[in-house]
Amino acid sequence: MRIGLVKPDWGIRGGFEVVVDRVVRDLSAAGHDVDVVQVAVAELGRTPFGASVDPLVWAQAPEWFTHMALVERFRALDLSDYDVVVSTQPPSYAVRHPRHLALFYHHQRAFYDLEDVWVAAGRADAALHRAASALLRHAEADDIAGVGHFLVGSRRVQERLGEFHGPGLSMSLYEAAAPVVDAEAGGGSHVLTVSRHEFTKRTELTVQALALGDVPGVLVGDGGRLPYVRDLAARFATGALDPVAVAPQDLWLNLGLPAGDEDPAPAPHVRLLGRVDDATLDGLYRDALCVVAPAYDEDDGLTVREAMAYGRPVVVCRDGGGLTAFVEHGVNGLVVEPDGAAIAAAVAELAGDPDLAARLGRAGQEKARTLTEARARRQLLDAVERTAELSR
Repeated sequence: MRIGLVKPDWGIRGGFEVVVDRVVRDLSAAGHDVDVVQVAVAELGRTPFGASVDPLVWAQAPEWFTHMALVERFRALDLSDYDVVVSTQPPSYAVRHPRHLALFYHHQRAFYDLEDVWVAAGRADAALHRAASALLRHAEADDIAGVGHFLVGSRRVQERLGEFHGPGLSMSLYEAAAPVVDAEAGGGSHVLTVSRHEFTKRTELTVQALALGDVPGVLVGDGGRLPYVRDLAARFATGALDPVAVAPQDLWLNLGLPAGDEDPAPAPHVRLLGRVDDATLDGLYRDALCVVAPAYDEDDGLTVREAMAYGRPVVVCRDGGGLTAFVEHGVNGLVVEPDGAAIAAAVAELAGDPDLAARLGRAGQEKARTLTEARARRQLLDAVERTAELSR
């Protein structure tokens, strides 16, 4: 079959791009002719659906206007030459095709499941944002209804789809494979967090936990909140901010603006590395005492899969959504309250009990071994075959 895989091009490479690479590889290996059809976000015009938007107005709600401009572009794509179309990141599910499979991890989250925390963080006026959310959901309700089948990244994503669109959608799971790693469980000397520094990733909680403990930490990843996180680490290190006194929600439920204009002095026990190459990341995983994944209500658990494959015990928060899907507290990781003190306590427990860290790491490796490429490939191909039978 000829398959068109459609996605917005945001000009960044994150976890979803890794998933897309695997999907293209597996579809091609199965004998399908696959094209990746992208819409460049940077090249969008400022007149969604013919409405000329003043630049100042656009700047006040860029997520909403960009989303609507993308909806228009995806609806207009001519994909009639393809036997099956696979949509990916939002709002590529707006494409029109009789055999449409959505590889679905999330909506435009600020206007769906993150609506409340978006407002709580001061990112938008409450009344305006809720009105905008209602308009956006109404505008794309038919797009969602037009999807033939949803291949969802986790059970948490299934729950969200049911919450916002009812129980009648056709869905099946796509649980991406864990990497295959030759590594011994246990050992290691630092806390590792691998994540983009963006809203709801809550890397701030890792920094708070490190300030409350005596185990050094490494944070890998870039993102718009990196300057704020770097500033936060420096303020903890200098005593300008008390990690005990500050409430965890005050650390991340905000706009992520650094307190000062100057570059902060580096915190001696926290390394913020930005993006690193694969070899460096491999070494950081192997030398980690544990991996902390503090994000709020994530779609999936790619970082958890990687950590488990390396035999590193994982620490996730109870409200971590898809991050918690594979973590059983005390068996293959630790599930804690979403605050730096709880994370610090978990790190201290692992540092003080090497046998526990090794046992959790080994159990994580056993779990990771069940998440095979063959299993994920079968889930994908079954969904493609099911979609190919639609409207024939």
